[in-house]
Amino acid sequence: MIPLLSVLVFALPVRSEQPPLSPRDVPFYEVDNIKNLTLTDMHWQQVAELDEDGVTVIAGYFDALDWNTYDVSFDPVTLPWLQRGILFLPPGYPQGLKAGAANKAVLYNSHDVDPGSERFYYTWGVELARAFNIPVLLHGWDPALTLPAGYNSVHEMQFPLVDHFLDSGFCRWGDVPLDGSYGVNGNILVKGDMVAITLLQRLAEQKGGNVTRVGSLGISKEGGSHWILAAIDDRVEVVAPGGDYAQNMHALDEAYFREWGSRDHSGSPPDLNIARITHRLDSWACSTEMGRILNRINNPAQFSNDIYARYVLINGDVTLQSMHDRAFPLGAEQVFLDGFESVPWSYVRIPDGSGVLLDDNMSERAYSLLPMVADKLINDANYPSVINVQYEVSPDHRFRVIAELADSDLPELTVSLWAATSTTRWWTQVVQGEWIESAMTRMSGNTWVSDWSVQVPADQAAAFLVEAKTTAHQGNYWFYRVDTSQPQFLWQRPSPDPLVRYLLPPCR
Repeated sequence: MIPLLSVLVFALPVRSEQPPLSPRDVPFYEVDNIKNLTLTDMHWQQVAELDEDGVTVIAGYFDALDWNTYDVSFDPVTLPWLQRGILFLPPGYPQGLKAGAANKAVLYNSHDVDPGSERFYYTWGVELARAFNIPVLLHGWDPALTLPAGYNSVHEMQFPLVDHFLDSGFCRWGDVPLDGSYGVNGNILVKGDMVAITLLQRLAEQKGGNVTRVGSLGISKEGGSHWILAAIDDRVEVVAPGGDYAQNMHALDEAYFREWGSRDHSGSPPDLNIARITHRLDSWACSTEMGRILNRINNPAQFSNDIYARYVLINGDVTLQSMHDRAFPLGAEQVFLDGFESVPWSYVRIPDGSGVLLDDNMSERAYSLLPMVADKLINDANYPSVINVQYEVSPDHRFRVIAELADSDLPELTVSLWAATSTTRWWTQVVQGEWIESAMTRMSGNTWVSDWSVQVPADQAAAFLVEAKTTAHQGNYWFYRVDTSQPQFLWQRPSPDPLVRYLLPPCR
């Protein structure tokens, strides 16, 4: 099931006297304390240390947190936040580090990590550590942690917790203790990310190294946590959040109603539970004091000026049925991105098939993104930037696209148009046309133009985006540097009937 990232599992054991204005004001995160944890504090249990062609691989389990929440019967329960990690140290670490790589490391938060199994990510870590000459930590929560609460995973817990909270009628500041038990105040995944950074530091120190700055990747609810992580932990220099379109909860709620409409309409959204939860949360945030306070600390649109990271590498896909982001309306992020100016950023959009990234399968998505995170961290490379996209249409339903780049003289630069057609506003549907890539041609300066499209049938809409990429390599490791425009739509079909509006119970 695809989770809603910005409404994850939260906890805040200490109530502030004043309502928080930013995630930095939330005592639950205990930033200074987490930065100073020892391996003993984190209950580090090492299960292996191996040599893989010169790369040192260290695997184990750790926990430094307790999560106060509710079980399946909504009785209080305290769960140790169990985490798993595999660290990859480059050959000879810490000797021989390149100037740009000194004191830096890369992390990826994925609940697929298993220290007892050499799965796909094991090879990633070895390749990445050797090529970029930096430590790499793959980490994530242990699915077993939720079993005492009667759930099989954090995925399974999140919606019941939020529903229970909203059904309780909490509306005013102080109506409910800020202990995170209902899942809407303080993100436990963020604390897990911070503990993982500290674990990486302590293990590197054991080997004589010193890590002070990191690049970190998270997708899905782990992507939602990375927005908050970047605003409260100044160790994060490059952050890569993705697979979560709830940076502006209100804009996402409006997109669900505008794009997907009625539950009963043919081809309705693939996961209406997320649309339902989004609407309930947005209605609560817009209409109550407590909702407005929690909106300030959970939604990046409210705290983007607090981001410590110097670069944000956002990622998403085109919401096909086979892809992770299929539970979100394509283009729902546009309102947030239009106003996101506090930190330099680029967007990696995952198209269909043969593009820069593969069909999702989140593992393929992460495999393509991790070298970009490492590249931005140690090289601060110049990435393509699509700064303006316009289009022309013909009377017979054809179109062509004109794009402006910030710099068209980058080596090995290619610019492509990705386009698809659909008979509805649901781009997740199997019956929609495939996303097709076609090369764009440089007109002059930084302006690129596509060929005219084939004729789009009168009963279909078209969607398109522009992708600019260069090929790069670090040692023998080849990857892309990418930026994509946000999708635009032509000849949009009429909006369907609106979704049922989910009412909230009266305030206490």
